Amino acid sequence: VEDAVLGRCKHFVAFPGSNMRLCWDLLGGVLIFYDLFVIPMGFFDPPETTFAEVMDWITLMFWTLNVPATLTVGYVANGITIIDPKKIWRNYVRTWLVVDLVTLIPDYVFSLWFRGHAGDSVRLLRTLRLTRTVRLLRLVKLRRIIQSITDSLDSEYSSLVFNICKMMLILFAVNHLIGCLWFGVGAVNADTPHNS
Repeated sequence: VEDAVLGRCKHFVAFPGSNMRLCWDLLGGVLIFYDLFVIPMGFFDPPETTFAEVMDWITLMFWTLNVPATLTVGYVANGITIIDPKKIWRNYVRTWLVVDLVTLIPDYVFSLWFRGHAGDSVRLLRTLRLTRTVRLLRLVKLRRIIQSITDSLDSEYSSLVFNICKMMLILFAVNHLIGCLWFGVGAVNADTPHNS
């Protein structure tokens, strides 16, 4: 009976290099970069906008759906593509489960419970914005996403263009992060009283 169920489950397992998975990973990469640019902006204490709230929900739904999507995609180990559902589950538990739990649970707590209570205290709102930094743990996934995109490129020209774009995005992200941190240091120093 177990072999029959596993045999049927294999029909729902996609290959890691499929075009559908590549598009899904590309969307995940875009959302990781979105978080990489938006989360440090919390130092500027931006007002809550409808766009930001919609993007928070889109990001939350995508990463929630990414869990079953990851469980239905094979993986490559030692040059061999593994499509056995049991092995996929074991691999997921050993690799991405902790990252997904650590990022999704605070997101749900923030989105469902604290949204209604955020107006009660400015300090609470600032604390909640800091909990969003946990999302940056998804940067760990970015390396795998970039590798899958690189593997799918079949020409040297497209590979070169992709690498240049990747380097420019990384340079922009690092500069943005440093600028936001520098502003945060200045904002913290401005809030502390100086002894004359």
